[in-house]
Amino acid sequence: GSLKQLDQDITNGQNQVHQGLQQMQKDGDAVRLSLQDIITELTSFDKEVKALESQAQMAVPVTDQPPPVVTAGNKNTAPMPSSTAVDNEILTKLGQAENALIALKQALEKSRLFERVVYNINDFGHRYNLQ
Repeated sequence: GSLKQLDQDITNGQNQVHQGLQQMQKDGDAVRLSLQDIITELTSFDKEVKALESQAQMAVPVTDQPPPVVTAGNKNTAPMPSSTAVDNEILTKLGQAENALIALKQALEKSRLFERVVYNINDFGHRYNLQ
């Protein structure tokens, strides 16, 4: 009976490790996706900044240009893309990546724990010639 129980415990432990690894892979994918989102976000922000810089360079030199008169009716100046919106977007993505990393860390710790349990069970079995 005890040998059967031990075998069952080992099988359970291995299943839990397997589930832990699957969960880690899922969490890892979430981290990867979040980081890819951040990179995409930063790349598009970088493109916007570069476009604005080139527009600024193509503009008439400041010395020859009368300062634009800003009145309530004069709305022909293109608004800068809101950097706070971009910042918030990036912060949100970073938060998601951080949460996924925390979940991944917890899954890793759990799987290490299960591996130790399985190792101890196997070690116990070998020591008492149960296998």
